[in-house]
Amino acid sequence: MATPRLTLSSPVRHSGLQAGFSLVELLMVAFILAIGLLGLGALQVVSTAQSASSRERGTANLIAHSILDRAQSEGSLSAAERLTTDTVTSTGFTFIAPTDLTTAHDSTTNESLAFNVRGDLVAATAADKVFTLTWRRQNGVSASLNTAYQEFIVNVSWKEAVHNTSGQVVVVDKTISVSRYVRV
Repeated sequence: MATPRLTLSSPVRHSGLQAGFSLVELLMVAFILAIGLLGLGALQVVSTAQSASSRERGTANLIAHSILDRAQSEGSLSAAERLTTDTVTSTGFTFIAPTDLTTAHDSTTNESLAFNVRGDLVAATAADKVFTLTWRRQNGVSASLNTAYQEFIVNVSWKEAVHNTSGQVVVVDKTISVSRYVRV
């Protein structure tokens, strides 16, 4: 039996299986991958913006509660002095007015405080001022003078850059308000 000889003119036979990828298939994969990467990039931008906004809200909340804690500690001290001596000599941030507990006090007229992005107290005209804090002590006392409680309201405001519906960046005023009954 003679073996078939291959010559240059004889056709090459394939078994019907195709090896490798065509150029069209590679272009389709590259296109789909590019769309996915663009989506991830857009997600990263939104995530970074939300992270900054969340950090500012968290710092504002920390500042507000810090001031309420100071008012509460000063109120406890003045209440203790009032129980033992009937007078209040303590000062400090002076949230508690030693003479008149029945009238409201509003800090917006002359006592707003300024804080930087880290929550540190700074001058009201400082270049790194981010947050402005005002506080209000409500009218009246809720019990006798020896066990008096008043509501303190702390407002922290700041400006935040956000994207509007048309994609433009606009500056929006943000405010957080926190209140607590404090012994005075």
